[in-house]
Amino acid sequence: MSKTVEEPREKTLHELNMEQRAINQAIKEANKDDPLYSLPEPVRRAVAKRMQKPARAPIKVD
Repeated sequence: MSKTVEEPREKTLHELNMEQRAINQAIKEANKDDPLYSLPEPVRRAVAKRMQKPARAPIKVD
């Protein structure tokens, strides 16, 4: 009796989703101490984008 070798198959959508969920959870756990990640995602994206841009002028305090 010889064993048949299964050919590698493509992952199902469910398997891919579960892998992505695990990756997202790991990222969330790694960044839970970052105050930026306590914000909702759209706000977080806008704030992060703004933080990457250089300031145009110094802030004047009267």
